[in-house]
Amino acid sequence: MAQPSGYSQPIDALMAVATCLADFSILNEAGNATLEPQIFVGDDGVGGVIDCCPKGILRIESTGELPTQGTPLVLGKHGCIEMTMGVRVTFLVCFQTITKQGTVITDADNLAYNRVIQASRWEAIETLRCCSDATARHSLKFVGSVPINTDGKCSGWQIDLQVPLSMCTNCQEVIQPS
Repeated sequence: MAQPSGYSQPIDALMAVATCLADFSILNEAGNATLEPQIFVGDDGVGGVIDCCPKGILRIESTGELPTQGTPLVLGKHGCIEMTMGVRVTFLVCFQTITKQGTVITDADNLAYNRVIQASRWEAIETLRCCSDATARHSLKFVGSVPINTDGKCSGWQIDLQVPLSMCTNCQEVIQPS
Protein backbone atom coordinates (compact mmCIF):
# COMPACT_ATOMS: atom_id res chain seq x y z
CA MET A 1 0.00 0.00 0.00
CA ALA A 2 1.26 3.50 -0.82
CA GLN A 3 2.50 5.70 2.01
CA PRO A 4 0.30 8.69 2.86
CA SER A 5 1.83 12.07 2.13
CA GLY A 6 -0.48 14.25 4.23
CA TYR A 7 -2.93 14.42 7.10
CA SER A 8 -5.52 11.63 7.14
CA GLN A 9 -8.33 13.84 8.49
CA PRO A 10 -9.14 17.49 7.69
CA ILE A 11 -9.60 18.34 11.38
CA ASP A 12 -6.03 17.16 12.08
CA ALA A 13 -4.69 19.67 9.56
CA LEU A 14 -6.81 22.48 11.02
CA MET A 15 -5.70 21.64 14.56
CA ALA A 16 -2.05 21.62 13.44
CA VAL A 17 -2.47 25.20 12.17
CA ALA A 18 -4.20 26.14 15.45
CA THR A 19 -1.32 24.63 17.42
CA CYS A 20 1.19 26.64 15.40
CA LEU A 21 -0.74 29.85 16.14
CA ALA A 22 -1.33 29.10 19.83
CA ASP A 23 1.34 31.56 20.94
CA PHE A 24 0.48 34.28 18.41
CA SER A 25 -0.51 37.58 20.02
CA ILE A 26 -1.19 41.20 19.11
CA LEU A 27 -1.22 44.38 21.20
CA ASN A 28 -4.53 45.96 22.12
CA GLU A 29 -5.53 49.39 20.86
CA ALA A 30 -3.98 51.13 23.89
CA GLY A 31 -0.71 49.27 23.24
CA ASN A 32 -0.39 48.16 26.85
CA ALA A 33 -1.53 44.52 26.76
CA THR A 34 -1.81 41.64 24.35
CA LEU A 35 -5.14 40.42 23.06
CA GLU A 36 -6.16 36.82 23.60
CA PRO A 37 -8.58 36.27 20.72
CA GLN A 38 -11.29 33.63 20.77
CA ILE A 39 -10.18 30.81 18.47
CA PHE A 40 -12.64 28.95 16.25
CA VAL A 41 -11.65 25.89 14.20
CA GLY A 42 -13.91 24.24 11.62
CA ASP A 43 -15.55 24.58 8.23
CA ASP A 44 -15.81 27.77 6.18
CA GLY A 45 -17.58 30.50 8.17
CA VAL A 46 -16.96 29.07 11.65
CA GLY A 47 -17.27 31.81 14.29
CA GLY A 48 -18.51 34.20 11.62
CA VAL A 49 -21.32 35.71 13.68
CA ILE A 50 -19.20 36.34 16.78
CA ASP A 51 -18.48 39.98 17.67
CA CYS A 52 -14.84 40.86 17.08
CA CYS A 53 -14.77 43.11 20.17
CA PRO A 54 -13.22 43.30 22.69
CA LYS A 55 -10.58 40.54 22.45
CA GLY A 56 -10.70 39.74 18.76
CA ILE A 57 -11.34 36.46 17.01
CA LEU A 58 -9.05 34.07 15.16
CA ARG A 59 -10.78 31.69 12.75
CA ILE A 60 -9.03 28.67 11.27
CA GLU A 61 -11.30 27.17 8.65
CA SER A 62 -11.36 24.69 5.82
CA THR A 63 -12.20 26.18 2.45
CA GLY A 64 -12.53 22.77 0.77
CA GLU A 65 -10.49 20.02 -0.85
CA LEU A 66 -9.22 19.58 -4.40
CA PRO A 67 -7.28 16.80 -6.14
CA THR A 68 -3.55 17.35 -5.65
CA GLN A 69 -2.80 16.94 -9.35
CA GLY A 70 -5.56 19.34 -10.37
CA THR A 71 -7.51 16.77 -12.37
CA PRO A 72 -10.52 14.76 -11.16
CA LEU A 73 -9.67 11.67 -9.12
CA VAL A 74 -10.85 8.14 -9.61
CA LEU A 75 -12.34 7.14 -6.27
CA GLY A 76 -11.01 3.57 -6.36
CA LYS A 77 -11.12 1.18 -3.43
CA HIS A 78 -7.37 0.66 -3.15
CA GLY A 79 -4.35 2.90 -2.94
CA CYS A 80 -4.10 6.46 -1.72
CA ILE A 81 -6.13 9.42 -2.86
CA GLU A 82 -4.08 12.60 -2.52
CA MET A 83 -5.89 15.89 -2.02
CA THR A 84 -5.04 19.46 -1.08
CA MET A 85 -7.18 21.26 1.48
CA GLY A 86 -7.47 25.03 1.57
CA VAL A 87 -7.10 26.57 5.03
CA ARG A 88 -8.02 30.18 5.75
CA VAL A 89 -6.77 31.94 8.87
CA THR A 90 -8.78 35.08 9.63
CA PHE A 91 -8.04 37.58 12.40
CA LEU A 92 -10.55 40.30 13.27
CA VAL A 93 -10.32 42.85 16.07
CA CYS A 94 -12.31 45.88 17.09
CA PHE A 95 -11.22 48.99 15.21
CA GLN A 96 -13.67 51.84 14.98
CA THR A 97 -13.25 54.33 12.16
CA ILE A 98 -16.44 56.29 12.80
CA THR A 99 -17.69 57.78 16.09
CA LYS A 100 -21.27 57.27 17.27
CA GLN A 101 -21.97 60.76 15.96
CA GLY A 102 -20.82 59.73 12.46
CA THR A 103 -17.49 61.55 12.47
CA VAL A 104 -14.64 59.78 10.67
CA ILE A 105 -11.73 59.08 13.03
CA THR A 106 -8.48 60.26 11.48
CA ASP A 107 -6.23 60.76 14.49
CA ALA A 108 -2.69 59.42 14.38
CA ASP A 109 -3.11 56.95 17.28
CA ASN A 110 -6.00 55.08 15.64
CA LEU A 111 -4.30 55.05 12.26
CA ALA A 112 -1.10 53.77 13.91
CA TYR A 113 -3.10 50.95 15.53
CA ASN A 114 -4.38 49.89 12.12
CA ARG A 115 -0.73 49.58 11.06
CA VAL A 116 -0.13 47.37 14.13
CA ILE A 117 -3.05 45.15 13.09
CA GLN A 118 -1.73 44.84 9.55
CA ALA A 119 1.86 44.25 10.75
CA SER A 120 0.51 41.35 12.82
CA ARG A 121 -0.36 39.59 9.55
CA TRP A 122 3.36 39.37 8.79
CA GLU A 123 4.01 38.18 12.35
CA ALA A 124 1.38 35.44 11.93
CA ILE A 125 3.04 34.26 8.70
CA GLU A 126 6.38 34.19 10.53
CA THR A 127 4.78 32.27 13.42
CA LEU A 128 3.51 29.64 10.96
CA ARG A 129 6.89 29.49 9.20
CA CYS A 130 8.69 28.90 12.50
CA CYS A 131 6.11 26.52 14.01
CA SER A 132 7.63 24.10 16.53
CA ASP A 133 5.51 21.26 15.07
CA ALA A 134 7.86 20.00 12.34
CA THR A 135 5.13 18.07 10.51
CA ALA A 136 2.95 21.17 10.25
CA ARG A 137 5.87 23.44 9.41
CA HIS A 138 6.93 21.24 6.47
CA SER A 139 3.43 20.54 5.14
CA LEU A 140 1.94 24.07 5.19
CA LYS A 141 2.08 25.96 1.90
CA PHE A 142 1.53 29.71 1.78
CA VAL A 143 -0.97 30.80 -0.89
CA GLY A 144 -1.51 34.47 -0.08
CA SER A 145 -2.63 37.05 2.44
CA VAL A 146 -4.79 40.15 2.30
CA PRO A 147 -5.91 42.85 4.71
CA ILE A 148 -9.62 42.94 5.54
CA ASN A 149 -10.96 46.41 4.97
CA THR A 150 -12.22 48.09 8.10
CA ASP A 151 -16.01 48.07 8.06
CA GLY A 152 -16.48 50.67 10.80
CA LYS A 153 -16.12 48.16 13.61
CA CYS A 154 -13.60 45.42 12.80
CA SER A 155 -10.29 45.30 11.00
CA GLY A 156 -7.97 42.41 10.33
CA TRP A 157 -6.51 40.09 7.72
CA GLN A 158 -6.72 36.70 6.06
CA ILE A 159 -3.97 34.22 5.30
CA ASP A 160 -4.67 31.39 2.84
CA LEU A 161 -2.72 28.15 3.16
CA GLN A 162 -2.78 24.69 1.62
CA VAL A 163 -2.17 21.39 3.40
CA PRO A 164 -1.94 17.86 1.98
CA LEU A 165 -4.59 15.24 2.78
CA SER A 166 -4.22 11.52 2.11
CA MET A 167 -7.01 8.96 2.09
CA CYS A 168 -5.26 5.59 2.17
CA THR A 169 -7.53 3.17 3.99
CA ASN A 170 -8.87 0.22 1.99
CA CYS A 171 -12.61 0.09 1.54
CA GLN A 172 -14.50 -2.74 3.17
CA GLU A 173 -16.47 -4.97 0.84
CA VAL A 174 -20.19 -4.88 1.51
CA ILE A 175 -22.04 -8.17 1.12
CA GLN A 176 -25.43 -7.56 -0.44
CA PRO A 177 -28.32 -9.60 0.97
CA SER A 178 -29.68 -12.20 -1.46
